[in-house]
Amino acid sequence: MSSNLKFDVGDVGGGRQLIALSGVIDENAHFDDVVAVLAAGATIDLAGVSRINSTGVREWMSFIAKATAGSRDIVLRRCSVPFVNQISMIAGFTGTARIESVMAPYLCAKCDAVAERLIDVVGTANLRAALEAPLACTRCGATMEFDDLLDQWIAPFAPRE
Repeated sequence: MSSNLKFDVGDVGGGRQLIALSGVIDENAHFDDVVAVLAAGATIDLAGVSRINSTGVREWMSFIAKATAGSRDIVLRRCSVPFVNQISMIAGFTGTARIESVMAPYLCAKCDAVAERLIDVVGTANLRAALEAPLACTRCGATMEFDDLLDQWIAPFAPRE
């Protein structure tokens, strides 16, 4: 079967490679082609990852172990909501890669619209306040609310002591 996971390679500047992943991480997701093109410094954009199943978790963890091997500096950015859900549930899901930013889910209680907000995990001193900050619904103008369990969602990004 062919993979529903696609990747594009580009440049983010400063000598860093950009790899944008999109689609589904499942049993058909094979990362060998991605590993083959990884530079020493790479940023992986995960905003396009729409779903991850249990077999996909295994495939991802195998990939991230290879990706972060040696002296590679891997940064994960714009981690999709399904990706963040896996980070919250599975210890070591990101290996030694650094998380730069995540997509946070929001829901409008008035019209049921859904939206995502980009949250800079590195540059945000108070992640809770950033997630609770008002977000206007683009459909009806009402204030949207964070659409997940806040404490559980924040836990993987809390500073380690």
